[in-house]
Amino acid sequence: MTIEGRPNLDVDWQEQYAEQRASRLADAVAEYMDEDVSLNVFYRDLTVAITETIEHHSTSLSKAQGMLAMISTVPSVPTNVILSDEC
Repeated sequence: MTIEGRPNLDVDWQEQYAEQRASRLADAVAEYMDEDVSLNVFYRDLTVAITETIEHHSTSLSKAQGMLAMISTVPSVPTNVILSDEC
């Protein structure tokens, strides 16, 4: 199997992602406008989505803080010990 030409890799991926993210948001908002949905339902759903995101990241933050606390209690490695990535 052969490929005609090469794919264009000279792309600003961050800009493309930002455009796609904005497009996804516009699609979600359009769903609330296209259907027979009240402003109160839109407000409630948006508030719930943001609140759930906060709760999810709070849980992750708590876990990360616990991990840091756990490894902070481990005695430090003497400076004359050479650590290796090999097992």
